[in-house]
Amino acid sequence: MNRAFYNGEETIVARKGKTIARIVPPYVKKTNVNSILSFAGILSTKDAGIIKKSVLIDFFRNEPKAVKLIAKIAQEGFVISVITLAEYLVGCYKSTRPEKNIQNFENFLNSNDISVIEIDSNTAYTYAQKMSTLEQKGQKISGFDMLIAATAISNKLILVSGDKAFERIKSLETIK
Repeated sequence: MNRAFYNGEETIVARKGKTIARIVPPYVKKTNVNSILSFAGILSTKDAGIIKKSVLIDFFRNEPKAVKLIAKIAQEGFVISVITLAEYLVGCYKSTRPEKNIQNFENFLNSNDISVIEIDSNTAYTYAQKMSTLEQKGQKISGFDMLIAATAISNKLILVSGDKAFERIKSLETIK
């Protein structure tokens, strides 16, 4: 059984007395940690997860479902796409306190050792193939979402998103 506790600076997830994950979100309050305690076990995956912007936004808003989800995948590690970075930064710049929000986000990425995955030619080929397949079927998905999906597929990552549009993409493994 896993246990999670908040020490005033970070949430620590432990199994059999051994720390298996540290989560350092800038806004998590002690009361929200109780939602982490309710999960049965940390998700075991072969690969790290790639987080979508909507999950990050919910996490920074202390939405219990997102906090719980991040705690579940923290053991394996996770990354974000350069697309997710760009989309999140747009929201920061639109906010009333862009500098503070950007600094909090950068602190979150750095303190949790979260990498930003770039788009490479492998991702471009995967994007083109998957996007053309969906378009030929008359199914729509945004270009940014398909780039995030292609990044996950080409890097053998699991996409963390509650967006049902991703269910149409074959060979994409997702966690909601």
